[in-house]
Amino acid sequence: MSTNGLTYPSDVYSVLGELSAAASKLPQALRQLAEFIDGQVTGGRAQ
Repeated sequence: MSTNGLTYPSDVYSVLGELSAAASKLPQALRQLAEFIDGQVTGGRAQ
């Protein structure tokens, strides 16, 4: 990619593939964060 944006149509394909992969991992990441925060609150280490 250039500093001015996308250079080739295939760049769009690559970016969308990476975004799709990241989005598919969000539910697990958010669940793990929620479990961590719940543990901190339950343990009295956070409010």
